[in-house]
Amino acid sequence: MYRFGIFGSDARMKYLEALLRGDGYEAQMFKDGQLDKFIQENDVIVLPVSRSFDDILPLCTGKIVAGGFIGDTPSVDGVGIINYAASDYFKVRNALPTAEGALSIAMQRTDYTLCDSNTVVVGYGNIGKCLTDQLLCLGASVTVAARKESDRAQAENYGAAACDINALRRLRPDVIFNTVPALVIDKPVLEHIDPNTLIIDLASMPGGTDFKYAEKSGITAIHALGLPGKYAPKTAGDILKCTIISLLSEV
Repeated sequence: MYRFGIFGSDARMKYLEALLRGDGYEAQMFKDGQLDKFIQENDVIVLPVSRSFDDILPLCTGKIVAGGFIGDTPSVDGVGIINYAASDYFKVRNALPTAEGALSIAMQRTDYTLCDSNTVVVGYGNIGKCLTDQLLCLGASVTVAARKESDRAQAENYGAAACDINALRRLRPDVIFNTVPALVIDKPVLEHIDPNTLIIDLASMPGGTDFKYAEKSGITAIHALGLPGKYAPKTAGDILKCTIISLLSEV
């Protein structure tokens, strides 16, 4: 039975500790004290999403380190590395709380109901699909902007309108949700949209929006990261637990 040492102080990691304990594992959060001693007491060291902790990895010889590494998975001699952020299970399960978090932000930052709004979802991956489905269920008018013809066709099959991503500047939405981790909401797009348009960018750093130009133009653009841990930490902790346990079975 593995012993888990967990870094991080947000609610998601606290739920992860409780859920692991509920399944019969030994688990503890690192608070204060001797770092070396904490690492040696545990078999699996869990790091938060998108945090590298390069200073901790060299201390983990003979341990398994589970981290949500964005980009390349690090390699450290003598350390077993699990990148849970690269897991398809993690990505698909996290799409739902991410989408719900994005909708919550939109509801808080607008003075109209989403069912009366024209919305654009940029990208049609896991998160884009969840967002599109939930917006349609709310009764919103939804246009999916995607590069792939197959993605646009699938969006239309589910009741959304669709266009090529290059047609963004011709749209007049109330809210734009971006999921593409590339600069797609750039100056030419921002020059053509209404200044009252709300942009919620869900893409990983640095996002897909020219935030400086948006601010200069008086357009509200929110870079909303880590939504599962902020808006549904218990669900996010359970997703993290299930992902890590599954990946450990493959080590």
